[in-house]
Amino acid sequence: MTSRASDERAVLVQFLDAESESCRAVHPFVEQLKQDFGQQVTFAVRHFPVSEQSFAAALALEAAGEQDRFNDLLEAIYAIPLEAHGGADTKISAGPEENSASAALKYRTIAESLGMDMPGFDAALNDRDMTQRVETDKTDGAALGISSPPSFFLLDGKEIRATTLAEFRQAIAEAASR
Repeated sequence: MTSRASDERAVLVQFLDAESESCRAVHPFVEQLKQDFGQQVTFAVRHFPVSEQSFAAALALEAAGEQDRFNDLLEAIYAIPLEAHGGADTKISAGPEENSASAALKYRTIAESLGMDMPGFDAALNDRDMTQRVETDKTDGAALGISSPPSFFLLDGKEIRATTLAEFRQAIAEAASR
């Protein structure tokens, strides 16, 4: 969960891959929606990692979330130029294990720079329940027909299939007014 509305009228669920260029591109718009509709709409994130690096990012975000620092870590990830860390949308020459280990170290370093409780972060990062949570998110997303993130659903299970930002905003406004 990235924000809970005080007068919740709708829940918007975003399936996210923090390493995805597409998710990065839509992030400012989502943040603006939180500003505009945060009192009526709860914004929740589920993970849809498409690579080992993306899975490491999802685990790190969940570990940060255990310290109520999910948004801080996500903002820090997005502050790094995409070319500097080889996002999920780019080709990587190393094997999956090397990419995953390198990504995990990168996210741990970012968390440390944010002043997170590192023993707690590490414990959450290595918790089997955390891994299961991310795997469940991906399985649930696939069951909803997601093939690539970002994808957005209102809690009623309807995917928002807007073709413009204005249409997307309108769908959120309608849900917030119910």
